[in-house]
Amino acid sequence: MPFVAKHADRKRVVIVGSGWAGATISTALDERKYKITVVSPEETTPYTPLLASAACGLYDFSLVEAPIRHQKREIRYIKASVDHVDFDKKTCRCRSTFDDLPNDGQFTLSYDQLVLAPGCTNNTFGTPGVKEHAMFVRTVRDAKAIQAHIRDCFERASMPGLTGEDIRSILHFVIVGAGPTGVEISSELSDLFHHDFARLYPHVKKHIRISIHDVAPNVLGGFDQHLQEYAMNSFDKRDVEVLTESHIEKVDAGAIYTKELGKIPCHTVIWATGNGTTALVDGLECQKTKNGLPRLLTDDLLRLKGTDGDPIPDVYALGDAADIDGASLPTTAEVACQKAKWLGSALNKEFEEGKISHFQYRQAAVVAYLGHSDGVIAGKSDYTGAEAWIAWRSKNFLWTRQWRQRVLIISGLNITIQNNHVKPLFFYITGKNPDDNNNYVVLRRQGDCFNWYTKPPNTDTTRLMPYYFVDTADDISGFHNEVQVNETVAFALPGYATSGRVYVSQDRLRFGTNFGGPNEGFVEPSPSNNGLPEYNITWQFIEFTYGQDKFILNPSYVDFAAMSLDLALYSGPQMDVTKVQGLEANALDTICAELENQSKRDNQSWSEFCLKDDRGENLRAISPNLWLSLHPDDKMSEYYTEYVDRVWSRYQGEDLRINTQDDGSGKKVDKGNEFVCRVGSDDLIWCDGISFRMPTTAEIMGCVQTKDGPFAVTGWNTSLIVPRLCAAFTRSTLLLPDGNLQPNSNITADLYYNDIATNHYSRIIHEKLLDHNGYAFAYDDTNPASSDLKTENAGGVIQDPDPRLLLITIR
Repeated sequence: MPFVAKHADRKRVVIVGSGWAGATISTALDERKYKITVVSPEETTPYTPLLASAACGLYDFSLVEAPIRHQKREIRYIKASVDHVDFDKKTCRCRSTFDDLPNDGQFTLSYDQLVLAPGCTNNTFGTPGVKEHAMFVRTVRDAKAIQAHIRDCFERASMPGLTGEDIRSILHFVIVGAGPTGVEISSELSDLFHHDFARLYPHVKKHIRISIHDVAPNVLGGFDQHLQEYAMNSFDKRDVEVLTESHIEKVDAGAIYTKELGKIPCHTVIWATGNGTTALVDGLECQKTKNGLPRLLTDDLLRLKGTDGDPIPDVYALGDAADIDGASLPTTAEVACQKAKWLGSALNKEFEEGKISHFQYRQAAVVAYLGHSDGVIAGKSDYTGAEAWIAWRSKNFLWTRQWRQRVLIISGLNITIQNNHVKPLFFYITGKNPDDNNNYVVLRRQGDCFNWYTKPPNTDTTRLMPYYFVDTADDISGFHNEVQVNETVAFALPGYATSGRVYVSQDRLRFGTNFGGPNEGFVEPSPSNNGLPEYNITWQFIEFTYGQDKFILNPSYVDFAAMSLDLALYSGPQMDVTKVQGLEANALDTICAELENQSKRDNQSWSEFCLKDDRGENLRAISPNLWLSLHPDDKMSEYYTEYVDRVWSRYQGEDLRINTQDDGSGKKVDKGNEFVCRVGSDDLIWCDGISFRMPTTAEIMGCVQTKDGPFAVTGWNTSLIVPRLCAAFTRSTLLLPDGNLQPNSNITADLYYNDIATNHYSRIIHEKLLDHNGYAFAYDDTNPASSDLKTENAGGVIQDPDPRLLLITIR
């Protein structure tokens, strides 16, 4: 542990409880001033918002709790409960959880400052049978018990000789409580049963039943009515039965009994409602709240109020077991943590006048998960759907205190795919794994998890055709992940990936391997080979690179355009969002119509770029780069010749300056170092000693990097010149009045593609993108700095060092 200079007369702080409040203040206190002791029967802090998820198998249990003992802090932890506090003597009478110790494990602790945060117990409201037959969702032990019980139920229901009525009873899961906890565990169970267990136990899936019971007239009682109605509609779609104003009178081993319906057979009752007081709170001589749950009453400095109404010296109360006199707050983790952080800061400042203000709660949004990546948020602004789900997951992520657990919970980038298309869709993710020799990988679902599957090697030298390890006929491999209409699928990327692609398709795609090891010979779908099955399928992809402190994403139309994909990246602790919209409605048909019109204007082959299926319907519009690679002798091969001649003529007598947008700082700048270029007597354009010959049309359309071509990147300097030079040719900006400086803030996106000879495919794509930003040729991200986002981010590139969640919406 690093050396920390400590005061010789450090005060003794005893913290009772290891929940949100106790754990937070234990780390907020300055150990140079205080000797910190935590007393609790629980040696870990459970991340209660994640317990439902862990119980349903989403997270490993090690990720939903954190130990009180900390390697880098001098905190003493004692595994015991506090039975009594003598406020006059400043002592706590404690009892160890180990009953074989001297004095029956009883001992006394003295304190200078006492923080009471004992939390609450489960409140059964005196309902007979709850303690004996119901399960709870308060501790990690509870979540583990629920998970084991769920598995046992499905195995029991799979036994031979059972009637349908028997199976329905075994697979009836009753949740008592329609607040956020009950709603969330119902939703997680629904996800688990319908996504995973439906495949594992197909013969019993029709018997699965989930029902929520609550005495209140509505679900999510603390939410606005329209959010309650949204939640009810969401449950209706997912076959989760909600019974409000349901009064449970008794719980037995195989049934619950309600006042309204009598006996209801079930094998599982999860009690997710109500807090009860601990024995310690019941026995303390102090003021307590009079209405509802008895809670320790404090002033707005969080000091415990004695029976006479005055603060008890050096005693504070936090968490679910405490409330502020005259300013009651809900029993939530948010409130507990805010109080604990405030009190830790106040104690560190020793309550010095002028350095602290009275505690004030800052209202945070309340979030509830509804299943299938859906949710509701109640706050300053209300949200529903996938955005609410994203906020819920990210909030759980931020609750964790240890970075290791944040990394493991996030398990890579979280991705949500929302299908607003008219047809069910399949998705695939490919890339290179930088942690495994840059081997090619494909995303594969295995049970509850998504993992990288490494491309198998192909050592058969006699094989003439690729071996497709992801084939369309394979139903059980886990590669073909489907998203139904108006549904959402969410998952975590298993790890980093370079050269990544997310494919979205209206039918199954294939991925294969030619001869070579795992890091070579990867075969991806072809958009232009009419001899392959994927030719007659509508599909699209986006490109990304994901590494440590690095995420780059672009909506790629470099090769073709077929479908509309909207992108939203949520990043950083505040979940800042960056959005790039996809193509407009019915864009493919309008793109093809525009290409047809362009062919009529200049008698070139633009209309041929639209590939059609057997019925004559448009499949995709391919780029001129791809077209010319298939038809190298087409008349378009000379398309740019006259334009290039005019460029060469201009810069024989005038300097062309290339603004590298690099000043040596490693960051893109508006005006960077420049290369000065001029056409020489050898008919080459020379840029400070680096020469370039005249490019062909094919080289311009694709910014092709052939070994002897003009756009070959052979070092650092050419890596700065080539993208800017090729972008200027592709957009036809070299002959503009300000074209002698590339790029140039005077040349904005509205001046791109204005020459008679230009990349009209790229022009049309940008016109049909809703925000005009998208990657339509190889260097579409090369643009001047500008207040006009249409210009500055014409390529639609999203970059962020701290990505959290990527939402892909297909329209």
